[in-house]
Amino acid sequence: MDTSHNRGHSSTTKAAIVGFRCPSQITGLSSKFYPFPRYPHPNDCQKLFVCVNEKPRLLNCGYGSAFSLESYTCDALENVPDCKIRY
Repeated sequence: MDTSHNRGHSSTTKAAIVGFRCPSQITGLSSKFYPFPRYPHPNDCQKLFVCVNEKPRLLNCGYGSAFSLESYTCDALENVPDCKIRY
């Protein structure tokens, strides 16, 4: 089955679906993870965006974990004091 007609829209569609567009320049802690830079989700401290070939992927840190703005990695909730998730 030929799906080539969808290829030109995949980047725009992914950005629209996840609500994030990968920046053209990688700076700060995000650059530590080149070629797959990471970015915090603006509204959910348990989620992050990873850019793969300039396309955003929305990831979840998982139960009991949150995205640390200090390390740009998922860490235990008790180590991420800014995240106020309660189970």
